[in-house]
Amino acid sequence: MTAKKYTLLVEQPRIPVGDVTCLELPAGMIDDNNNVKGQAVTEMEEECGIKLTTSELVSLTETSMLPSVGGCDEGIDLYYVERKVSVSEMKEMQGRLHGDRESGEHIKLHVVPFDDAWKMTGDAKLLCAMFLLNKSMKDKKFMGGKKGKRIWGMCMS
Repeated sequence: MTAKKYTLLVEQPRIPVGDVTCLELPAGMIDDNNNVKGQAVTEMEEECGIKLTTSELVSLTETSMLPSVGGCDEGIDLYYVERKVSVSEMKEMQGRLHGDRESGEHIKLHVVPFDDAWKMTGDAKLLCAMFLLNKSMKDKKFMGGKKGKRIWGMCMS
């Protein structure tokens, strides 16, 4: 029997959409050296308190996703990482506060069942990442299959 999967969403104010409790995937902007994977690792630690290495990230995008080609030049790379965690670790993560306070970040973690995440937010990063992960698994490009409780998360840079 395969254990239930969970994902981490972050809650933070998003003034442009007029929402003070917006749920979304952990995300960030690339730094000056254009190291997308490195920045994704940094963002996971800053926003979620989870230390990763770039070798743990599995790319879900072969080329950058362009969410609004008619409006801006933003490109998004989506990554998948899977870790087995205990129930007590999941409970400790639920509601934990993070973020770079000096930059004005006030981030709250939410551990949610993976299959329900898409119903909880309109975050396009999450919706695209879930689609791409599902497609990759069906096409057998990415194989998971480990047993145990998991935290499922992705980063975008």
